[in-house]
Amino acid sequence: MEMFLSVILTIVIGFWLLGIIGRLLLRFWVGRMQRRMQRGGGGVGGGAFNYGPFKGFYTSYGSAGTSAQSKDKRKEGEVTVETTGQTKSHNHKDIGDYVDFEEVK
Repeated sequence: MEMFLSVILTIVIGFWLLGIIGRLLLRFWVGRMQRRMQRGGGGVGGGAFNYGPFKGFYTSYGSAGTSAQSKDKRKEGEVTVETTGQTKSHNHKDIGDYVDFEEVK
């Protein structure tokens, strides 16, 4: 019985210490990631995703929409319609088959 209680006590103390150490490591890791994001400018193209296999990916492809927005210097509320030059025409007879359903009792 004494051996059983010592094993249970050891397991409980081990999980308790693991929780304290894990909490401290998590706090350290989150602080480190916050500092990295602030140094890198945060957002797209900087921060935590600017290393390893992601290095340069977000700076190349992630900021495509922001460069187009910075080129447009329009007044607020102004509406413009831009066409791409391609129009699609559908013949409704070729889209699919017509199925007539009957209610069966």
